[in-house]
Amino acid sequence: MVRSALCFLGILLIVVGCGDEDIIGEWVNYTTEDGLPGLIVYSATEDANKTTWVSCSGGIARLEGAYFIPYTEEDGLPSNEAVVIVGYKSGVAVGTDKGLALFDGDEFIVYNRGDGLPSNNVQSLASGSEGLWVGTDAGLSFFDGSSFTTYNTENSNIAGDCIWALALLNDDVVIGTESGLSIFTPPDDWKNYDKGDGLPSDVIYALWVDDGVIWGGGAYGAFKIEGGDVFAYTPENSQIPYSDVMGVCVDDYGDVWFATYGGGICMLSGSEWHIYMGGEGPISDWGLCAFCSSYNTLWFGTTDGLSRHIRYRD
Repeated sequence: MVRSALCFLGILLIVVGCGDEDIIGEWVNYTTEDGLPGLIVYSATEDANKTTWVSCSGGIARLEGAYFIPYTEEDGLPSNEAVVIVGYKSGVAVGTDKGLALFDGDEFIVYNRGDGLPSNNVQSLASGSEGLWVGTDAGLSFFDGSSFTTYNTENSNIAGDCIWALALLNDDVVIGTESGLSIFTPPDDWKNYDKGDGLPSDVIYALWVDDGVIWGGGAYGAFKIEGGDVFAYTPENSQIPYSDVMGVCVDDYGDVWFATYGGGICMLSGSEWHIYMGGEGPISDWGLCAFCSSYNTLWFGTTDGLSRHIRYRD
């Protein structure tokens, strides 16, 4: 394995040699000077038109060319503390500490506890063909376009009420909580995993589904679930740093990326690990999210801004 780096014109290029082909990695970083409404970037997504959106400590933003266009409370967002964003129908859905906002590009429609949410503190979202799954600190809700159906530890077998992460696996909903992971097959089939089943921790912060495999991150490491079997990646059995894994995604080459809180950005390619620290591409070591959008473009939100990583074969 040969790895080299070139830096010019403010863009860092990293070359990873794999056999007869090289995969080129190009890093570009964004801050408030590039239009972000805040430096703390919690989440990234793309809409139906493949436009990139991010949620930040100061609102949300849409990428247009080389700059971001911000949207804040002044535009109708219920709170500038935009914790999560996901593509929804022709626009985006935004989770804040003051409720859920649906944005079609023109106006925000806001939902809160008075409309059926179990809590105004929306922490995770997953959009499917049937509707929108909403994770809060008081349970999980499904929005069918007109009303909410809520699942919690009192009326279901969900692992916990504090929902940090959501992902869809065909017709199943994968749910990361503070008390383990649940796989929900509506209307009432639940399968739960916790540390006793092989997870590195019961606290799950991030989820990504790729080709039937569930990848996740949480306190003290990462994991995958394949065919019902759990395999954990911790500092004891891998090169993943001793830190929380806040984001995970899989790129078009099948490489798995982890955003860690304090340990930089990690990439698992087969059995080989590559770690990128702040100054070696990412804007910061303190990662908060990871997202792979169209054209094999990776996005990493951090406490100090946003990093974009484009991968292509030489």
